Amino acid sequence: FWHPAKIIPEFYERECSLYFEFHQGKERILDEKYKLFFKNIPLKKGKLLDIGCGDGFFLFEAQKIGFEVYGVDIDKKSIAVAKNKYGLKNVYPFFLKDFVQIASQKNLKFDIITAFDVLEHQDDPKSFLEDIKFLLKPGGYFIGTVPNSERFLANLERKYLFGDWPPHHFLWISKRSLFYFLKERNFTQIHIQPVRISLFKFCNETSALFTKCFRNFVIKSVIKKTKEMDEKEIGILKIEDLAGKKFELLFSFLKIIRNLILFPFVLCLYFFIPSRYKFSHIYFEAKL
Repeated sequence: FWHPAKIIPEFYERECSLYFEFHQGKERILDEKYKLFFKNIPLKKGKLLDIGCGDGFFLFEAQKIGFEVYGVDIDKKSIAVAKNKYGLKNVYPFFLKDFVQIASQKNLKFDIITAFDVLEHQDDPKSFLEDIKFLLKPGGYFIGTVPNSERFLANLERKYLFGDWPPHHFLWISKRSLFYFLKERNFTQIHIQPVRISLFKFCNETSALFTKCFRNFVIKSVIKKTKEMDEKEIGILKIEDLAGKKFELLFSFLKIIRNLILFPFVLCLYFFIPSRYKFSHIYFEAKL
């Protein structure tokens, strides 16, 4: 239970996890969800709006192939990187509802709207979909990804980490629920595709998950005695943040050692767990 069920913009401006990388403007490569978009893309040009655009990396790549790109994100720091690093003009530090008002005034409609790992963050998903439908041209496409609610070790992650709970994630989404959610809102040609995680990424992320869970188990045990920190702060705490940036190389080295130690165990898991647990995300396309 979480009250109020409301997105907190300031949460995404804190220097933690992926958002820290966005704020630093670190070099990135196309991961599997973006590769699926460019592989299956139904159009090669037109107006594209990316909701939750982050540092603008995806928009920059989409612009290269001919799209007129727009983006919104409630993280002001990431929007600043999108403008300064990638030179993107039409990116806004707004909620989608605020952008709808601007689009209405300018009579903006889009051929494609993307939302990669965004739907699970919504505190009012029905209203979110209505806003997307309002912004799409007739025959336009809504494309994106969500974390697979049945992914491997999801329950362990939810027990010891904070990322899959409010105010970060408000929804857990399966292939079936996603399909009917889109269908009931009159989207057609719905294509749902699991995003299979590579062996290397599976080993790296599973090793990281084990160590993070162990770390937070220890932290929670200490915090229960000291009462100095609430659950939300525990969930986003990183040892790297406490130690400072000067130890960045040391922690990178320790992560390599961690992966080498856990690799044989994680490798066995990869080959023995059912296939449905190997899908980290769910990719979807739907036509209005």
